[in-house]
Amino acid sequence: MKKTEQIFIDLPYFNKTTEQLGKKLIKIASSIRPQLQVQPIPRAPPSVSTYFTVKDAIPTQLQSNVVYKINCLECPASYIGKTVRQIERRTHEHGKPLTINNNNQDQSTTTGSQHTSDRPKRTTKPIERYGIDSNSHYQEQPKQQPNVQPNTSKSALGKHTNEQQHQIDWDTIKILDKDTNDYRLKIRESIAIKQHNPTLNRTVNSVPLLIFPAGIPTRKPKHIEGKGKHHNNQQ
Repeated sequence: MKKTEQIFIDLPYFNKTTEQLGKKLIKIASSIRPQLQVQPIPRAPPSVSTYFTVKDAIPTQLQSNVVYKINCLECPASYIGKTVRQIERRTHEHGKPLTINNNNQDQSTTTGSQHTSDRPKRTTKPIERYGIDSNSHYQEQPKQQPNVQPNTSKSALGKHTNEQQHQIDWDTIKILDKDTNDYRLKIRESIAIKQHNPTLNRTVNSVPLLIFPAGIPTRKPKHIEGKGKHHNNQQ
């Protein structure tokens, strides 16, 4: 007696069509190979969301739980750090300048004056309009440049900016690694510092590296010739 073989076949589920197709496959298989047992398994088709990326990429400045690298625009100096908060907040602590725009304040002042002028006082004299007054708030005001606060941070990047009068590349921050666990994030930061050797870092590592105290090796080990080849050379 021949042993019965069993085969499972996944079929996309489309109501009765799937059931009819499964019965036909069983009938065809039994007519060709009676010892073969076909078992159709209806599966739900993949959803449309699997073919499209619905979520937008998170901007670098809004990412958190990362190891980052910041470079100087005027010299090879760089800094590597880690943060569990958003990079935007951490960079301001490093000394990224804050810009204050006064356009909103000027606009609110102008709007208030407009509401005041819309309610004229009672007068018996006829209203005469000869043009726009030079002192009126309706006159176009020159655009004011945003005020930039000086860098007063005592961090390594702030100290480099104040002492060397160099500009830091705050707009192009490179993310080196990510981790949601704070301790593992410190390990990744320490490995990145060993690997890139940034000149502005005051600390060598955040946690002791027991497995790779000198960082992850990047060079390949040298090839050691076998004893058999060495023995043949001696002969």
